[in-house]
Amino acid sequence: MRRYLPVSSIPQQTLQVQGINDMVTAMRNVSGGSGTRRYGMYQYFAVRGFISGGPNSQGDVLLVDGMRLQGNRINSQLNNVEQIDVLKGPSSILYGGQALSGAVNVIRKKPEATPAYDLFYRVGRFNTHQVGGGATGQVFGLDRLLYRADVSYENTDG
Repeated sequence: MRRYLPVSSIPQQTLQVQGINDMVTAMRNVSGGSGTRRYGMYQYFAVRGFISGGPNSQGDVLLVDGMRLQGNRINSQLNNVEQIDVLKGPSSILYGGQALSGAVNVIRKKPEATPAYDLFYRVGRFNTHQVGGGATGQVFGLDRLLYRADVSYENTDG
C-alpha cells in the first residue's frame, strides 16, 4: 500500500499575482497552515495546529533549498523564491524529531546560463512601496560558472 504525504506548493506565479513578499503572508495559501510575525521581524508558523517558535519548539522545520535552517527565523522577502513547499504531517523520518507538524521548504531561483533580468515595483495600502530586481547569467562567458543576484526593498506606514 502506497501512502502519500500531503504537500502544499505555492509557486512563484501565485506569489507574484498576489503581491506576496514575505513568508507569513505566503502561508495563508496553505490549508491548515498559518504564519505570525513577532517583534516585527521574527517569523513563526503553525501547521495542523502545532506552533513553532521558541527554544523548546517541537513544531515544524524550516528548510532553504532542502537544507535545515536553525535558530531565529528572521522574516525575509521572497523576490528570489521559485516555490514554497509545505509538507504537512509528521515528517520526522525525513527531517528529524522536531518535524512533528511538518516541514516548510523554500526553493530559491537557480542561476541560468541565458542572461535574464527582472524588475518590479508594487504599491499597496498603508503607503506600502516595494521595489526589487534580479539578474542571472554566465560569468566571463563560462558555461559552468553562473551567477544570480536578487535585491529588494520595502517600506510601509502600516
